[in-house]
Amino acid sequence: MDKRSRSDVAPALSPANGPPDTHDGVPMIPARDPITPFVHGVIALFRGPLGDVRFPDADRASLEALANAACDAQCEVEALEAALEAARARARAAQDMVGDHASRALAYARVFSIGQPEIEDAIAAVPSKLDARERDVRSASSSGVIEGEPKRRGRPRKIVSGEPMLPMHEPVEAAAGAAE
Repeated sequence: MDKRSRSDVAPALSPANGPPDTHDGVPMIPARDPITPFVHGVIALFRGPLGDVRFPDADRASLEALANAACDAQCEVEALEAALEAARARARAAQDMVGDHASRALAYARVFSIGQPEIEDAIAAVPSKLDARERDVRSASSSGVIEGEPKRRGRPRKIVSGEPMLPMHEPVEAAAGAAE
């Protein structure tokens, strides 16, 4: 069997063999190649032995154009994923900031409320910061398992309605018969 690398069989699209679209003059190359080895192999055929062959709706130019479109779409996906992660980081930072600010405000309110029972009672009714984090962890977990809690293993217990799991009577007669 021939031991050639993927780049020998089907080189990736590059300015030398089929320029990808550019953004501000810089070629857009996705981090993850959206083109399958099969498609790379077919494109390599049309760059090599079938370079001069044109079928009605399939030739080197059409294959490379569609491959470039797939690369552009993958670049767009990666850019959107990066933007989403950046937005999530900003949201987490904003949540942390408002949480810290609320903690500071509550600390001021506790000092202010000294000797004012109605305000002290209102402050006592405010959920703790720890309770909110536990609620966030539970809602973020798709499986309902809290982080740090071990996952249960095995199959769930089979429950048959109306039947007890274990016999309810003691085998007293059997034990008495065995003792004699």
